[in-house]
Amino acid sequence: MTDAYDPKVTPWAVKGQALPQDSPEAQLTFLLRFAILAPSTYNTQPWKFRAAPPAIHVFADPDRRMISGDADLRELFTSVGCALENLLVAAEHFGFAHQTVLFPNPEDQWHVAAVDVHPNGQRSPHRAHLFDCIPARHTNHRRYNGRPIPEDVLDALRRVVVEPEVRLQMTADPVLRRRADELLVEADAHQFADPTFRRELLQWVTQGAFGSAWLLGKIGRLAARTLHLSAHAVAVESEPLMNASVFGVIATEASTRAAQVVAGQVYERIHLQATYLGLSMQPVNQLLQVPHVKEAFIRSFNLSPLSPQLAFRLGYAEPEAEHTPRRPLEACLK
Repeated sequence: MTDAYDPKVTPWAVKGQALPQDSPEAQLTFLLRFAILAPSTYNTQPWKFRAAPPAIHVFADPDRRMISGDADLRELFTSVGCALENLLVAAEHFGFAHQTVLFPNPEDQWHVAAVDVHPNGQRSPHRAHLFDCIPARHTNHRRYNGRPIPEDVLDALRRVVVEPEVRLQMTADPVLRRRADELLVEADAHQFADPTFRRELLQWVTQGAFGSAWLLGKIGRLAARTLHLSAHAVAVESEPLMNASVFGVIATEASTRAAQVVAGQVYERIHLQATYLGLSMQPVNQLLQVPHVKEAFIRSFNLSPLSPQLAFRLGYAEPEAEHTPRRPLEACLK
């Protein structure tokens, strides 16, 4: 008799398990148990996989997209990029070489990657120490304590970004963080004033295992601010970037789907490295979800002609008490 599936516990029990030896397909499927531990926008987990030795095929799942909250699908593809990065970290840990082709089928926009996996691989220097951080990583929604991050620690984060077409910008400047906070408040207010967005957000909360306390808390704070219940509500909602040590942006030279996937890979690699270094991270992508706010953000942070793909806060905080839920791997297979 097997234990009941607990979406906040069972997926992370993969830590420490041995690679199956019964078949190549079983081995590739086992690697996917690490892919599904990746973060995703509003925990939508918008990915599908197919293990077909010697390849793993990675797909975006349009049925799990945020229609209002992610109208341009940027976060759908960055989320799949995060899962792809976990897959590659796990493959290297278990001794596999890999070769990835992004969007291998021009007739299928949802076929994100074909990853050929072969024995006798070596770990990449920028992934070598990250495997144990996959099950340890949390998106931390708590209040950060504002303690400065040493420059050598920030340099260690920068070193895992090896893609020449990707730019990582991080700042501790309080003036810039305040400006980002102002834009964050504006973006949140704009989104929550939209009834379509509110219904979509509540839909994800009410999907049982896939809701979470932090999302309910966010909705409560947004409601308080939108209804102008108190000036304090605005101040509380604008604290996240000011109590974090650093505000960061991942931008790319191109604005293609492939660039979005690669940006997601970089985000996850930075987050795993941050976990390794004892840091907390949380995306603040509302800044990029509202067109007029995104334009103001690009101007304020002098990002043009780059295309910003993800924004995040970084710092020190008490750890989250539990993981966000995950669907069973079997629900993510094609």
